[in-house]
Amino acid sequence: MVDSFARRIVVGVLGRLTGGRLELVDATGSQSFGDDDLHTGAAPIDARVVVRDQRLYARLLRDGSVGLGEAYAERWWDTDDLAGFLRLAHRHLAPPPPFPPRTAPRTPPC
Repeated sequence: MVDSFARRIVVGVLGRLTGGRLELVDATGSQSFGDDDLHTGAAPIDARVVVRDQRLYARLLRDGSVGLGEAYAERWWDTDDLAGFLRLAHRHLAPPPPFPPRTAPRTPPC
């Protein structure tokens, strides 16, 4: 039950993909996400992910990219284009980097 709830959350996030396509294959079947919208200026990416263990979804939500990497090493999932998948994930799932702190301008001594 937890795994199916986690899957719905992940599928909801995948529904917002642009600039590439991701085919997700798991025990429930096959779904495609994304498009070929090139408004980002980057080349589109096509990747296929095969989920072998449904626990992947909960692990991804709980442990983020570390859990995704560990699950890959444990063969919970596989892809036909690992580099493309990681580029697509980085484009759309990684938070933007924080802005560096601004410092106050130095004022000359009086």
